[in-house]
Amino acid sequence: MTTTKRKNQFTLPEYQVKTKEQLIKELSKMRQRIDELEALEEKQRHTEEALRACEARLKEVQQLAHIAQWEVNLQTGEASWSDEDYRILGYEPGEVEPSWDIVLEHIHPDDMHIIEASREKLISEGSVEVEYRIIQRSGQERFIRSKNRIEYDSSGNPLFLRGIFQDITERKRVEEEKKKLIADLNKARKNRG
Repeated sequence: MTTTKRKNQFTLPEYQVKTKEQLIKELSKMRQRIDELEALEEKQRHTEEALRACEARLKEVQQLAHIAQWEVNLQTGEASWSDEDYRILGYEPGEVEPSWDIVLEHIHPDDMHIIEASREKLISEGSVEVEYRIIQRSGQERFIRSKNRIEYDSSGNPLFLRGIFQDITERKRVEEEKKKLIADLNKARKNRG
């Protein structure tokens, strides 16, 4: 039995027929694109490593300077704190859920009026800087310097409340010691003269 093949039965349509040179050229372009993607991945990996290193340095600086940063999304109510926020209040990072209520629990009762006045100023002016005392979870009193601002969208709607607070207890102690020394010096001068 003999079979006959019809002419062009197994040929591909013309637009799919490619020469060896065309295939090599396409493969070369694909290889070039793969190389570009691998280079981008490597660059992204280096960028991510640099970002992690930068974040680690920021955390270290915040801890050394006792500066904390926080943010509240005013649309969702979600709050975030840096690790130093927790430490200043006397907690381990992540030990409590970040919230304004937690902060209020630590405000020194005699300084609540300062917080209320700063809240009013923040609402009316969009930013505020204030000093007050907190009581850490351990019961230790600390002095805080806080700087806060509201971030608005292009229509003037509030989006975020952002701020920093810094434990300035040591600075306050030095200032008090300086005042005491000056007072003692002035008293000594009056007694001599």
